[in-house]
Amino acid sequence: MQLIFFDDMDYTEKIMYMPGFETSDETVKKSLIEYSLEYNEYKKP
Repeated sequence: MQLIFFDDMDYTEKIMYMPGFETSDETVKKSLIEYSLEYNEYKKP
């Protein structure tokens, strides 16, 4: 669940992607939320 707690992350340093693989911060945040929700569903008894 902690993957979705990115509000206090420092975004001053840009990530250097390989050419052709650039991704927006918003896409990364959305993916982190989706992965976290999927993980929590998987961990349910």
